Amino acid sequence: MTSGTFLPYLNGSYGLAIVESAKREIGAPVQVDVRGRKIDAEMVKLPFYKREQ
Repeated sequence: MTSGTFLPYLNGSYGLAIVESAKREIGAPVQVDVRGRKIDAEMVKLPFYKREQ
């Protein structure tokens, strides 16, 4: 993880990470280490949130 936080407007935790190129497929399941705990996550396309105008 390079950065991450809870986003109240999406009601969830989101983050950015450096990932091996073999696992960069959109929708691919991954695990991230959050303070020593393995958490299931999913690869999504950036930007993952687009504000409505």
